[in-house]
Formats: sequence, C-alpha cells, structure tokens
Amino acid sequence: MTDILLIPAALWGCWALYVLVMGLYRAHLKGRIPRWSVTWFLALPIVAIAYVANAILNITLASVIFLDPPRELQVTGRLNRYIDGEDGWRKRAADWICSHLLDPFAPDGDHC
Repeated sequence: MTDILLIPAALWGCWALYVLVMGLYRAHLKGRIPRWSVTWFLALPIVAIAYVANAILNITLASVIFLDPPRELQVTGRLNRYIDGEDGWRKRAADWICSHLLDPFAPDGDHC
C-alpha cells in the first residue's frame, strides 16, 4: 500500500522541483543570481537534482502513464512530441499537463 503512495509523491516532488527551478530561472533571467555567487552555488545542486529526477520520471513513470517508451531524456521533450504529433489521448493529456501544471510557472508562460 505504501508503495502505491510513492507514485503521487514522486509526481508531486518532480512538479515541486520544476516550480522551484523555474523560480530560480526567472531570478537568473532578471540578473538576480550572478554567476559564481553564493546563491548560484546554492541553486546548482537543486537544478542538477531536478534534471536527474525529471529524466528518471520520464524513463519510468511517464513511460507507464503514456504507454510509450521514452525517445527523449526529459518529460518536456516527450510532451512536445505528443503536442506536435497526431491527435489522440496522449496529445490531449500533454496539452493539459503543459497548460495547467508547467506553463503557468515558466518565465515566458510557455514551457511546452
């Protein structure tokens, strides 16, 4: 039973890391995180962990959810492929994920 709870926890954790990284990226774009600053060094492990977690999510859980093996390293690449691809449930799911969970937190409002 506790193993089943790990799935939503992993999804939430990856989403939370994404929101955090987008906040860091927004600050970087505004020049608020100078390279080689303390903040830059504190942010680096977060970005690295998020990148690895996203790749693991794409290879494992996203493959199960979308019933499709990964062709990309990151989930966003997979979602973009579905959005640009043929109509169907994967495209609708990718559109929903992007518009409700990812795009609102991207600095330009258009993550996928």
